[in-house]
Amino acid sequence: MKRTDQVVFISGMYARSSISTTPYNILEATRYAKIFWLLGYTVFCPHMNTNSFEDLGIENSHFYDGDIEILQRACDIIVMIPNFSLSTGAKNELFASMELKKTVWLIEPTEEDIEFTRKAFKVCGGPVIFEVSNK
Repeated sequence: MKRTDQVVFISGMYARSSISTTPYNILEATRYAKIFWLLGYTVFCPHMNTNSFEDLGIENSHFYDGDIEILQRACDIIVMIPNFSLSTGAKNELFASMELKKTVWLIEPTEEDIEFTRKAFKVCGGPVIFEVSNK
């Protein structure tokens, strides 16, 4: 199987939080998406898919539901980027991935990310989780 046969979904914070801004979160997700494209995977980055769509007047739940639909239909691997546990949408994506038995990769996880993933695993079960870090 070629890597391009595997579709990676980038999951992380989109909206402003206590530690970052929306533009920063989009740039971070894009940075990870580029890395996985360079590694040879096919990548879906929801941050880029709906970048600057806030002015459309569409409820956030519509975007969240759409992301989960794409995750279900098209993605093989979900990549959880640092601080994902601060994002309701990213946490929902992790739960959905585990329920769907997708492969989950944690990239440079914070302690909070690891703790949340442990709790999610107890609830959902799921595949082996690979922890990837540059430390």
